[in-house]
Amino acid sequence: MQKNIKNQNCRKFLYKIFIIFVICAFYYIFDISCIIRILIGVPCPGCGMSRAIYSMFRGNIAEAFHFHPLFPLVPFILLAITDILDNKKIKKIIIIVISVLFFAVYIIRMYLYFPDIQPMVLNKNAVIFILIRFLF
Repeated sequence: MQKNIKNQNCRKFLYKIFIIFVICAFYYIFDISCIIRILIGVPCPGCGMSRAIYSMFRGNIAEAFHFHPLFPLVPFILLAITDILDNKKIKKIIIIVISVLFFAVYIIRMYLYFPDIQPMVLNKNAVIFILIRFLF
């Protein structure tokens, strides 16, 4: 019985990884950046994460930390959103700690970089700005 539960958890994990991969491929193929930035023009708390991971794989760690200093937490995020961890209390703690870190880093990055320094650049062609220009 225990082995069957572990197999189910492994399948769920692989399924979630596959879904994440499909979404990333869709964003890459259609050259879509952050949906929040497209709609409201302001970078989201995860803005720069994809570029950070890409920079890390190219071996440019300094550039990766510039794009998003929390990129090393990606494996912990995956652990928190999957069923690999059986302990719900640990999962909850991981989610809370990572959420607080993301919020704090987001505020600091907005203060230091917004609106002119990548990746925290204002998108003046966002849907909301287009609507405002159209209406007024």
